Amino acid sequence: MKRKGPVTRLKEEIEEKNKQVEELNDKYLRAYADLDNYRKQMQKKMEDYRRSYEIEFFNKIIPILDSFDRALSGAEVVDYKNKLSCCGGAILGVEQEIALSMAKQKLDNVCFKNVDALVTCCPFCTVMYQDNQRKIESNFDVEYNLPVLFFSQVIGLAFGIDYKKLG
Repeated sequence: MKRKGPVTRLKEEIEEKNKQVEELNDKYLRAYADLDNYRKQMQKKMEDYRRSYEIEFFNKIIPILDSFDRALSGAEVVDYKNKLSCCGGAILGVEQEIALSMAKQKLDNVCFKNVDALVTCCPFCTVMYQDNQRKIESNFDVEYNLPVLFFSQVIGLAFGIDYKKLG
């Protein structure tokens, strides 16, 4: 039996290490693909849940809020395209670009109606339309300058509370 020289042994070790690297790389790619598939599944489930919840919730609350808004503030409630669509705030932390795009579509539809302000009852909407309005303007090269009021602020104004106290 012939003894292997040090070069032959090193070549065999390198070959073994290369196989291990290939196996680890394959495991990594599979794990990454599994994680990506899981992320996509969860994103779809979240979107499906959001849509069903959104439709049910807004179909019940919008007529009440519209009537309440008219009664308290004398403000004119304006209907606009996709009024019941979500602002995207629920996915802001997961898919920022999609969330900002969703908010932009709604801001476009609202501003198309030449409104003086946007009133919302949803904290996510306030974040998207008020806090992220400048980011949307910058990202999409548009300008809105649209005041955003939380519904309770409109009620406060209707009751004569100074706007500075309302926040």
